[in-house]
Amino acid sequence: MIVVRHAEKTAATDDPPLSDAGQVRARTLAKLLAATKVTRVFTTDYARTRQTVAPLAEAHGCAPKSYDARKSDEFAKGLLDLTDGEVVVVAGHSNTVPMMVRALGGSLTDLDERGYLGEDEYDRVVVVTVCGVVGAPRTTTATTLDLRVDAAG
Repeated sequence: MIVVRHAEKTAATDDPPLSDAGQVRARTLAKLLAATKVTRVFTTDYARTRQTVAPLAEAHGCAPKSYDARKSDEFAKGLLDLTDGEVVVVAGHSNTVPMMVRALGGSLTDLDERGYLGEDEYDRVVVVTVCGVVGAPRTTTATTLDLRVDAAG
């Protein structure tokens, strides 16, 4: 599971689109994961999350599916029931990314006092590898790789 926060957005409105910097970051994410065999892409119903994964989804031929940001914890737990070997990319928000990583059995550091990503933090790409024993009841062992990706490079 690869969990990202949406890229940089324009000035605050109810549903702001990505800024120019956010568009660059979305293309950088697609390049970063170009060799990854992404099988599913999930996004909230907000323009900024949809636009963040649009280049990636197009490159991998995946139609993004929507999930309810208010039920991110339940949604993430449901990801544990996907078929073994799937590579899933999920776009979320500063408050939902840490929640989903925890629900998958992973952990993050350097969160703010509320346990969220910083308001100006858009560079994290979190890879949570979930392992189990084939043919046995699923028990989760998660390994978290918390990357920072520079959109300019």
